[in-house]
Amino acid sequence: MVYIEDAPESFTDEMYRRELSKVSDQRREAAERLLRAHDRIRSVLSYRLLQHGLKCEYRIDVAPEFIFNEDGKPFLRDYPQIYFSLSHCDKAVACAISKCPIGIDVETLRPFDAELAEYVCSEEESAAISASPDPAVAFTALWTKKESLYKMLGTGLPSKEKLQQILHLPFQASFETIVNKVAGYVLSTCR
Repeated sequence: MVYIEDAPESFTDEMYRRELSKVSDQRREAAERLLRAHDRIRSVLSYRLLQHGLKCEYRIDVAPEFIFNEDGKPFLRDYPQIYFSLSHCDKAVACAISKCPIGIDVETLRPFDAELAEYVCSEEESAAISASPDPAVAFTALWTKKESLYKMLGTGLPSKEKLQQILHLPFQASFETIVNKVAGYVLSTCR
């Protein structure tokens, strides 16, 4: 299940303080360490989406604590059978919850950057993006797929060469992508 908040910029400081009181001490401390208010808000919003999803899907009504693998991927300490992934950008905050490993990534739609695409895309991917009617959307969709795959795997982003080829490797993964041009973001999940 995927949960999305697509107006995080409307979240006021008062709303942030109210929601901050509803998260675990662990998440509160992590959010408060972030330098930018923008990041603190999105950190709390993503956690609140997780709480909402856990309540809806599993009737879990406690503020969950995380444990982390060696690469920093979070897991639910008391519910190892439930997988989740969190992501946020300027335009949206997202949470995916599943009974199997899952990754999610959401990115703000920005003008196409050919130099960045050359760095993260294979030659075939670059050609497809260039030929698309909307290279910005095509690139962002591809990027969110790659990022969601790495989040599902829990390994963090790799070298340039592996990043360029990751979608061409023999993984058993399926992707779903949402393009919301009105709100200005692209979201992909990987399972």
